[in-house]
Amino acid sequence: MASPVASGPRRRARTPIHCRPSVTGGEVYRGKAIGALDGVYFYADYCPPSRIRSFRWSRDGGVRDHWSWTKSLNPEGKIAEVSSFGTGAPGELYVISLRGTIYQLVSH
Repeated sequence: MASPVASGPRRRARTPIHCRPSVTGGEVYRGKAIGALDGVYFYADYCPPSRIRSFRWSRDGGVRDHWSWTKSLNPEGKIAEVSSFGTGAPGELYVISLRGTIYQLVSH
């Protein structure tokens, strides 16, 4: 098993009894709408409320620009049980929830 490439703070709050902590692997943003995010890898916690994070790979193979997007993308905790990420044309990023909702990353 490979070692983790990134880590974040562990939750101290209780998680729902049906939820087992895990990380949902994500996607690298290659969209045109938010050019500053080109090459950023997004991932999330599965347990509600999902914490959405990102990082960039550095040239030496390490992680840089590790960032939490939870306050800006999920301030009310509505995005939960993130099960997958996806990309659409032309490379825009989507976050998929098991609750039946698909969210698109957009610029405001």
